[in-house]
Amino acid sequence: MAFLVLNLPFIIYSQSTYSKFYTPDSLLISCNGTNILSYTDTTFIVANTFYDRNEDVHLNGLQIICFNNEAAIVWQKDYPIDLGGFFISGFGDFFRLQDGGFAFFSFKYVSESWKENALMMRFDNLGNLMFEENYGKLTSQERILGAYQTSDGYLLSAGFTSNGYNTADIYILKINEETSDTIWTKGFEEENFQRSQIIREDYDGGYILGGMTGVSQVEESDGFNEVDGLIIKLNTDGTERWRLNLGTEDDDCHAYILPYPQETGKYIVWSCNGISFSDPLYYWNEAEQYYITKMDSTGTADWRVTFEDTKKEIEKVVILNNGELLVVGGYSRCGDDSSDCRSFWGWLAYINASGEVLWDRTYNYYEADDPFETSYNWLSDAIPAPDGGFIAVGRYQHKATETALSTSRVWLLKVDANGCLEPGCEEENIFVSTNDFIPLSSASSQVLMHIYPNPVQNKIQVQLNNITNYQNTQLYIYDVYGKLLLQNPLQQASSTINVAHFNNGIYLCQLIIDGQTVEQQKLIVIK
Repeated sequence: MAFLVLNLPFIIYSQSTYSKFYTPDSLLISCNGTNILSYTDTTFIVANTFYDRNEDVHLNGLQIICFNNEAAIVWQKDYPIDLGGFFISGFGDFFRLQDGGFAFFSFKYVSESWKENALMMRFDNLGNLMFEENYGKLTSQERILGAYQTSDGYLLSAGFTSNGYNTADIYILKINEETSDTIWTKGFEEENFQRSQIIREDYDGGYILGGMTGVSQVEESDGFNEVDGLIIKLNTDGTERWRLNLGTEDDDCHAYILPYPQETGKYIVWSCNGISFSDPLYYWNEAEQYYITKMDSTGTADWRVTFEDTKKEIEKVVILNNGELLVVGGYSRCGDDSSDCRSFWGWLAYINASGEVLWDRTYNYYEADDPFETSYNWLSDAIPAPDGGFIAVGRYQHKATETALSTSRVWLLKVDANGCLEPGCEEENIFVSTNDFIPLSSASSQVLMHIYPNPVQNKIQVQLNNITNYQNTQLYIYDVYGKLLLQNPLQQASSTINVAHFNNGIYLCQLIIDGQTVEQQKLIVIK
């Protein structure tokens, strides 16, 4: 799981809210909104990791979707990935790079003996795949679960490597972003099953990672026993400096760690303590009590927030520029003895820099909307919205009829600064309607705009097709960082536009009609 350190904008009073669901074309495609990233002032990017169960397909994949702030699709790109099995979450980390492009780290099925290699996919700022690289050996299994770009431009990724079903070691790659060459590979061999879920650059130029150590146990609902959270501090060359085990005598959770930008040497950590059931019928399952703590390298806590309700599960913590925290996750049936800890509803909480919970809300469905039972629903990531609220992404699973397949959609939830869908709400449990699954309209597949020459030196010709009203038609051109460079009205079928003042590079051209993006193209300027 990745994190973003983001600005919390000035809160204004008129904040729009929504709960929307992106519906795939086929009921056999399971979606999972995993990451959400700020893109431009008016748009954001969602990474949808999906599984296609259609006949002769059975592939996972990555879908990159650009939404405007009201959740209308601007553009989308689809990329199949063969993982060798059914995965609905936890198979990748998508993030933005310093040059404005994107990277996705995951793994890829590479041999008939169920082996996988670490996978890096590199995209330009429009979501076009530039190249992909595999890392690892055909004789072993390497999975990347978390990744990050350091301040000096290198790419760090962490996960695990395994030669069998019962053992695994933490696996770390440092990669040259420009050449894709491996700078170094590190592993930490232990008797236990170990893996890392998150890695970050630390304040001193070294690195910090979070993960778990435990014993493989197929009878357990999560596949492990005797789990402790694990934190390892690395030197700049990837060697270990120190480590901390976090946990109780019971079977606990992975630990996730983020350097706290507001205080050097302090960290935000989240994990959970396991709670075994007394009934031997449910020995395979445990309740989980999640917590967040701010601590130093010795494990000494400044404060700790424990969510006493065992049904609340943290997927991610977002650190805001004011030092406050947005908690993102799901609300489950964990702790009911007869049920595992899968999430059924969305959950958000807001914690100030002193460790005080300012609000804590779950987002539940109206039972009348879904009489056939929803399952496996949660929120995965969130960003501050321009109007002062928050936009969260996740997944929502729903049956249209009693006999229909349960299909998961990408769930976009926009709340105000207090976590409300309606201003001034005080409820801890907020209901969202899932009755109307309206597909979010994508840009038209019909070619409406032709730009030439491309590449260009000085002037481009913009030819519009099948457009009858030019009154509210404009061309926007952005650089690779999302900065708007040109806004030009298009008042006829053919227009000439001067771009001689543009530097060499790649630009995004968007055709805007009545305030909506209906088409976009890439423009290359070469002098």
